[in-house]
Amino acid sequence: MSRSAASFGPPPAAGRGHGPGEPPSPELGDRARAALGEVEAQRDDALGWLSATRALLDVLGLGLGVRGSAPAVAQALVTQLAVESAAVILSEKGGTQWIAGRAAQSDIVGGPPAPAEDTAWLTLAGLLGSERYPVWFRRTPDGGFEAAAIGALQGEGFIVLPLDGFDDVAGALVLHALVTPPAIFGRPAGLALLAQVVSTVVSVARGRDASGWLCDRLSEELGAARRTVDTQAANLRAREERIATLTRVLAKAGDDTG
Repeated sequence: MSRSAASFGPPPAAGRGHGPGEPPSPELGDRARAALGEVEAQRDDALGWLSATRALLDVLGLGLGVRGSAPAVAQALVTQLAVESAAVILSEKGGTQWIAGRAAQSDIVGGPPAPAEDTAWLTLAGLLGSERYPVWFRRTPDGGFEAAAIGALQGEGFIVLPLDGFDDVAGALVLHALVTPPAIFGRPAGLALLAQVVSTVVSVARGRDASGWLCDRLSEELGAARRTVDTQAANLRAREERIATLTRVLAKAGDDTG
């Protein structure tokens, strides 16, 4: 018994898709390519952040204090993120700022560092203030800096990331890009991961410094105590020798008298 074509339902309406052998619509192809491009971009950015994180964890594994770790952190970020320069800034809360570590492309390819860079680092860290989120800055015509959205940057830009995990000091990481920042810096999750890992490296380094200072202090005190004990022991031996000498003298005098 044959079945009529009508038993298979009405033919597909125009525009509802394409049948076998029909090419996809141009709009569908554009959307697919755009989605695939976004996925690939996110993958590439994720690999970039993971590579930077791995380099920072290598710095952590060196077992250095702040003076050794902070410059190594800056150097790793200049290399991994291909920025012009980077700096780790620490400051006493409400007090003095100082550059714990810095690095630039000139350190890799050779050449003297920019003499005015230190002032820029400190100024940018101060402009971040109590902000707990990354902030982009650009230069102003008068030589200062102003906050700007990453999409508004055309050319040079600076991003300042707050560092957390310190009780007695504040911290900031400054990255300097000479060209328009790549899309990787527009990923909030990546920036948050970067700030967290750098904070951890610096925090552990400060802990090592504190432990080292405490060990040095204890060594000094133990050394002083040991010297005191040695001095007392020497005094006791000298006293014993004087008593022994006096005893021999008295004994000999007694023999002579007898």
